[in-house]
Amino acid sequence: GKYIGEFYNAMMNGYGRYEKEGNVYEGYFKNWKFDGEGTYTYASGALYKGEFLRGYIHGKGKMIFDDKESFYEGDWVLAQKHGHGKYVWANGSVYEGDYKFDNMDGTGKYVWPDGSSYEGSYFNGLMSGYGKVIMNDYTYEGEVNVDKLWGYGTYTYQDGSYYEGQFLNGYLHGKGTCYVPGQKVQPCEFKDGKNITKGNSPGAKILGNLIKRAIIGAILD
Repeated sequence: GKYIGEFYNAMMNGYGRYEKEGNVYEGYFKNWKFDGEGTYTYASGALYKGEFLRGYIHGKGKMIFDDKESFYEGDWVLAQKHGHGKYVWANGSVYEGDYKFDNMDGTGKYVWPDGSSYEGSYFNGLMSGYGKVIMNDYTYEGEVNVDKLWGYGTYTYQDGSYYEGQFLNGYLHGKGTCYVPGQKVQPCEFKDGKNITKGNSPGAKILGNLIKRAIIGAILD
């Protein structure tokens, strides 16, 4: 590699520029290591501008990835996204919220290119906990697990129909309350997405068919 810049005690200390194998760092050094504000341009075309500590990306900074369109801007700890940040993908998807060890973890909001969104809890990169999903034809507010409707929640269709009750693995599963415009609010019961309500309530049947598509994981694909 090649270094041009300041030295102190026979070590790279101060401001300088270091080039090696097509990678270029320009910024501050401390005892040979990148330390302080700097810009690192990768041979692949990616670019990071922000803070460094003892040779690691660490602190606040922005990473523009190889495609030149996607980027992450926010907190870093030892070269991992950790803290609060914003990630923008080349397809237009955006996540802004908490990160832990490179994964979405904590509270955040994810917006898909078509404007659909999820806002709520994440764990280890997946929607897990409590949140609100807003899609083009329905909303859901309640518990989620591993990117699926899972637990207790309310699913409301665009015409005002709703189901409030239990979900399992993305499907209606358990006892709840159903409502369809023009009918009374009524109890209903499902198992693995199938209507098993006594009397085979027509409202429950309609909602059961609508909510079969409520598996968030499928929408993410």
